Amino acid sequence: MLRLFACAASFEPCADAEPLEDDARLPIYTIVLALYQEAAVVRQLTRAIDRLDYPVLCS
Repeated sequence: MLRLFACAASFEPCADAEPLEDDARLPIYTIVLALYQEAAVVRQLTRAIDRLDYPVLCS
């Protein structure tokens, strides 16, 4: 039931979100992926992450 609600809610536009003017104002996120015996999907997963429309912060 929770998954169905989350799926339906994802189609509703976010009314209170304002578009940001530049990438510098975007929050920084770190993605931690715990993979255990998932060698078969690592390549697909990294490609999907690379396709995210979000600036990459390299240190």
